[in-house]
Amino acid sequence: MAEYLQNDWQTNLGIHVNLNPVGDASQFISNRLGGQYEMSRDGWQFDYNNPQDWFDNLWGYLATAAGANTSGFDDPTYDSILKQADTEPIDQALPLYKQLAQILQQDVAYIPLYYSVGNFLIQPWVKGAGSNTGFDYYWDQISILSH
Repeated sequence: MAEYLQNDWQTNLGIHVNLNPVGDASQFISNRLGGQYEMSRDGWQFDYNNPQDWFDNLWGYLATAAGANTSGFDDPTYDSILKQADTEPIDQALPLYKQLAQILQQDVAYIPLYYSVGNFLIQPWVKGAGSNTGFDYYWDQISILSH
């Protein structure tokens, strides 16, 4: 992906970007969390089906305190809205999470380039198993049919 982007930016924009491959995964993660890269790859998947899981885990003070804020984005307005959203029932919190998304878009804190797709081989007698771009289906809903 990095080589593709490097070539695409050079070809289409005339911008040369140096790549800094790091072979050791723990060193890469340490460097990334330490803010040593202008840009880096990242990956994440929902832990549960609620926007709180997305906004709490990737940006702002809570993510920074947990050592997971790889973008380094932290803004007092974002943190204040997030704190309020996290205390509200989901129907009242959704407009607040939308405000957070607008802040992230405005400040270009994070730009997902693509979503990967997991492939599962699920036998026809397994009911309720699967995944989507957000999360795996709830495991307590999976059952094995007679076969």
